[in-house]
Amino acid sequence: MISKLIRSTSVVPAMLLAVAVVQRGANAAPLASNEASEHHSQAAQTASRDWRVAVDQFAVIATILAADHMDGVDARAKGMAEALQPVPDPQAKDDGAAQLRAIHAAIGSLATPGLTIEAARERFKKLSGLFVSVAESKYVKTDNRPEYAVFYCPMAEASWIQVGDTAVNPYLGAKMLKCGTKESVLGGSGATPVRKALHRHDPGHTWH
Repeated sequence: MISKLIRSTSVVPAMLLAVAVVQRGANAAPLASNEASEHHSQAAQTASRDWRVAVDQFAVIATILAADHMDGVDARAKGMAEALQPVPDPQAKDDGAAQLRAIHAAIGSLATPGLTIEAARERFKKLSGLFVSVAESKYVKTDNRPEYAVFYCPMAEASWIQVGDTAVNPYLGAKMLKCGTKESVLGGSGATPVRKALHRHDPGHTWH
């Protein structure tokens, strides 16, 4: 077809230029399409994560541990993991992806069957150090949601999330149930003090 046009028309240069432009466009289109698809996929994954449900589950775990037992901890941890699906691709190198992968790893550790309450509290402490500061930036308070507060315990050097103004300490339980200071409200103001507190026990922490 193109060879006939070359022999029989006077618009050969224009036609050849058009063919070349179309070919270049066809080669570039898959790249643009791949980039758009990747950005769309990342946006869809972010939108699909339900931080409110994750906070609900995390706060229930704190309440269970404060009562000095383990019933339901693994189920609630699995609920957190489900709310924060999908796990970011290991190839994603940004800090947000690294944080979320670390949170998922800590949740999985806490969901391990057969843990003693001491081991569960240590794993919850690690999860709290990863989760609370991210939840502060992700959680959106609405009228029909409970008011969650972030507390910090100087004895345990760790934070947690709960409902109410009086500490219900998941790390010390009945021994020192009310040990803790209210640092901030999720979806509200005053988050700066707790972010400093979260790393008192781990000042050199960096994301990998």
